Order: sequence, then C-alpha cells, then structure tokens
Amino acid sequence: MMNFPPKTEWIEFKEAKTNFDSDDLGKYFSALSNEANLHGKLAGWLFFGITDRPSPTGCRFKLSPGSPLS
Repeated sequence: MMNFPPKTEWIEFKEAKTNFDSDDLGKYFSALSNEANLHGKLAGWLFFGITDRPSPTGCRFKLSPGSPLS
C-alpha cells in the first residue's frame, strides 16, 4: 500500500484519468500556491492519478511533452 500525504489546503488529489481542463489547472495552481504561502509552506502540490481517498487510479493526462492540455 502506498502512503500519501493527507489532503490539505495546499495538497490536492485529482483523478484526471484522460485529461484535465487547462483553465481548471491554472485555478488550482493559483489556489494551491496561495494556500501554501498562507500556511508558510514552500510549495503547493497537485497530484494527478489519485482520488480524494487517496488511492491511486492511474493517469494518462499529458503523457508526452508538447501534447495538448485537454
């Protein structure tokens, strides 16, 4: 079994099995960065291929460099 950090204001899990909306991606980056800053953390984290439980599901989002975001 894999150990994942708990979901917090600066750690988020998204299943994103095949794609993820680029507008939503920007919003998550902004929100996670702001929350990390407010909590004195160096960074926020957005994990793809993991559900909120958290448990791994796998992810095929942006597998190759230069591929479209969604």
